[in-house]
Amino acid sequence: MKEVMVTIGRAAVLALLASPVLGRGVIAATAGQEQELASRLDACNVVWDSPGTNSSGSVPIGNGDVGANVWVEPSGDLVFYLSKTDAWDENGRLCKIGRVRVKFTPSLVVTNGFRQELRLAQGRIDITTGNGVRMGLWVDAHSPVVRLEAESETPVDCRAEVELWRLRDRPFGPGDDSHSGGGLSAQACKPVVLPDVVVTSAVPRVACYHRNTRSVYELSLQVQHLAALKGRFADPLWNLTFGASLSGKGFVSDGKQAIEPAAPAKRQALSVTVLTAQTDTPEAWLAILDQLERKAGKLNPARARLAHESWWREFWDRSWIFVNGAGTVPLPTNAHPWRVGVASDGRSRFSGAIAGPRVIGRALSAAEIAQFAGQQPATETRLDEETLATGCTVAAWIKPAGGEAGRILDKCTAGKADGITFVTFPALALRWIVGDHTIICPAGLKPGEWQHVAATADAGTGVRRIYLNGKLVKEERDDSAAETVTRGYVLQRFMNACSGRGGPPIKFNGSIFTVEAKPGASPETP
Repeated sequence: MKEVMVTIGRAAVLALLASPVLGRGVIAATAGQEQELASRLDACNVVWDSPGTNSSGSVPIGNGDVGANVWVEPSGDLVFYLSKTDAWDENGRLCKIGRVRVKFTPSLVVTNGFRQELRLAQGRIDITTGNGVRMGLWVDAHSPVVRLEAESETPVDCRAEVELWRLRDRPFGPGDDSHSGGGLSAQACKPVVLPDVVVTSAVPRVACYHRNTRSVYELSLQVQHLAALKGRFADPLWNLTFGASLSGKGFVSDGKQAIEPAAPAKRQALSVTVLTAQTDTPEAWLAILDQLERKAGKLNPARARLAHESWWREFWDRSWIFVNGAGTVPLPTNAHPWRVGVASDGRSRFSGAIAGPRVIGRALSAAEIAQFAGQQPATETRLDEETLATGCTVAAWIKPAGGEAGRILDKCTAGKADGITFVTFPALALRWIVGDHTIICPAGLKPGEWQHVAATADAGTGVRRIYLNGKLVKEERDDSAAETVTRGYVLQRFMNACSGRGGPPIKFNGSIFTVEAKPGASPETP
């Protein structure tokens, strides 16, 4: 079944019609509805233009069973925790499997030009840095594998290391878990936290695991007054082993817990294969891990990515709920005509060249902007005179002069916030002014070169965006209550999809995406 627009008072809701009375296949979304829904989903993406300082600033991603908390540190290191829905340790805690740190040389620039976007429709995190490194990270929808691909304009080094913290036997006490730590530590058995094991391997990879050679299962039955059930059911924790292997195409070993490329390269590809299994021996568990890793390694990367995105596309296509409230950024109107390359008072002239300026009476989607940018530079001027009630897109090909700080497109009284202005100010930055709302994308334009620039404003969602050469480089939003509800619903649905396909049900207090209670604390104390 597909969705239709239902209007209720001032709010419009895209609601799934699931009534059996309607039968199957009665309603089909039009191509225009599909495009609108894709644009609405993109509007819920999470975009950061600065790095995180620790895991509390991480972004969750997952395939329903395997998860990762991902962030880029101010140093430029890409870091992510690994988790799995059934990674239960000997004390009955759902644990992180480990942490992966990817260090680039030269270091990633995370100041000007940094962008991190959680792309909901694709189930992927895209990262762009100020020194031209582009990364995509996702957890394969069809395999227990975290995949990272990186491209750069010049060859870079890329060292990946597995970081562990369960290094030795230690007592398990109240500080380990606010719910169960106190109760377990008070028992006569005195539970311990067992150490992880790093596997020595002849192949260039890092493999590690945690194996439960103890179990609180029988103790749990006893303290829950269920001792009569001992022996009737198999212990689900005994010999349960969880872990992962880190490998990379063209990588070699760098010590016991890290790998690096044999030589700097413009393309890097890393994968982390994750496994939980209850086996008689560690060797049996490693055999299963090897089999999974070989199977994943045989997949064509491009086809694997397309299959992954297809799964997410089908997931989002099952049902939609988008709530629209009153417009939160009403576009200002005035009697000024659109001007190209100059302000209304004849000043702020664009010193370089402008070609193919366009004004469109709605906010184009990211895909539509990219399509325009991928075409040959236009020569005609198209400044539509239609109403800007629902939104606005301005776009042009520009060839800025050095230090350019002039108008690209302008419909505003000079010195007043009564209109719309797209300008390169301060020098070689892009400034998008919609009435009282202003967003700025710092230096990014290249003087003396043709570049495609665009900006959009959506009156219904309050989202304003700036694009450079077809890529989103800046976004701000002033969501209404309706858009906030929509975004919260969409993001929670995404979280459930990332952690709801494992064997156990979704854990109530943070699922597989818990982080440290305090920066610098052990990840075992969420």
